[in-house]
Amino acid sequence: MRYAKNVDGSRLFIRSGFLTTQQIQSRQAGKLRHQHAEYDSGDHEAAVEQQQYWETRAQILQEVQLQHPVTYDNFNLCAMYHANKLNQLSVSMLKCICEYFDVNNEQLTVRRKAPYIALIGKLIQSCT
Repeated sequence: MRYAKNVDGSRLFIRSGFLTTQQIQSRQAGKLRHQHAEYDSGDHEAAVEQQQYWETRAQILQEVQLQHPVTYDNFNLCAMYHANKLNQLSVSMLKCICEYFDVNNEQLTVRRKAPYIALIGKLIQSCT
């Protein structure tokens, strides 16, 4: 500012318009505070959004997770398993239960109850 001149050689700024070192530092500090405030508000918004995401995710997982008692149709599978009464169901019913709960039963092609009951038992033990 002190040395800037017009095309005709006259001063571009008057002496009273010169900034002191302290004024320049003060203005730069103000700009930095303003920039940090913008970043902080952006970080805060991102943190709020992240928190909402995790809360929604936890709620969805809670809703789709197996909960006690595990039931199929009108059967309380938890009670039947603990009372050793799953063997009263037919093989086709046990197979339907495994398919309903998406238990891996593709390797089971035999017409025996024990493998299906074992898979349902693992499912029952994993419920909350």
